[in-house]
Amino acid sequence: MQPVILISAARQRLAINHSAALAMNVVNCSFTELLISLGCVPLIVVPGTSIEALQHLFSIADGVLLGSGQDLCPSTYGEAPEVSYSAQVSGIGEPYKRPLMLRPDQDRDALELALYRQARSLRLPILGVCRGMQLINVAEGGTLYQEIPERGVDHCIDADGWINYHPVAVDPQSQLYRLVDKRSFNVSSVHHQAIKHLAPSLKASAMAADGLIEAVELDSHEHFVMGLQGHIEKTLNNHPENLQIWKKFASEAATRSRQHVN
Repeated sequence: MQPVILISAARQRLAINHSAALAMNVVNCSFTELLISLGCVPLIVVPGTSIEALQHLFSIADGVLLGSGQDLCPSTYGEAPEVSYSAQVSGIGEPYKRPLMLRPDQDRDALELALYRQARSLRLPILGVCRGMQLINVAEGGTLYQEIPERGVDHCIDADGWINYHPVAVDPQSQLYRLVDKRSFNVSSVHHQAIKHLAPSLKASAMAADGLIEAVELDSHEHFVMGLQGHIEKTLNNHPENLQIWKKFASEAATRSRQHVN
């Protein structure tokens, strides 16, 4: 049986078929196509899904993927908002003044926190990418920088769309190192928020030269929970080592799927 992976959708307003902007539930095809190529079945869950419905979905789920998207609401980690969001802001904006597309969606936050906590209690494999890594840290009790302080490394996408890449150092004692078999590799940086205080149940498995955390994993050998800040789904041609992370996630989910059959 193919493993079923729950993946949450983001809500955005998009102009489709010459219409005015419509409210849409969207998922990055890079995630779904990659999961399918690894033999998994992505099952999209939309914001607003009830807890009762989630419990039903977890009866068939074998893993959870937490993807990229808008900012997490600071209330999820006990802080007041410092960033304003406006339709008058173009592009990616600037520190503390960001466009509406990055405005937190509290329904999505609630959905993903519920997905994470249920998957954690069931010991299902969990992989978080970009926002997903940040959500893992928040769900475990950590906090975020609402705007990354100037630290000498460019982490945010530039106003003209240029994506900055930079190296990260991998902890040789980490599961991440065992997967990529590298002490250092390059990551894409398209984020203006990041982990501030790391949750005590997590350990940092990769860091940028400025000390910013770029990857985390659960401090346990018995449960696969991993988050990466860089977009490991979009860099496979130039950084094939990232595929080992996806293969591990799919393998862990496949193991759960076989347990369902048995």
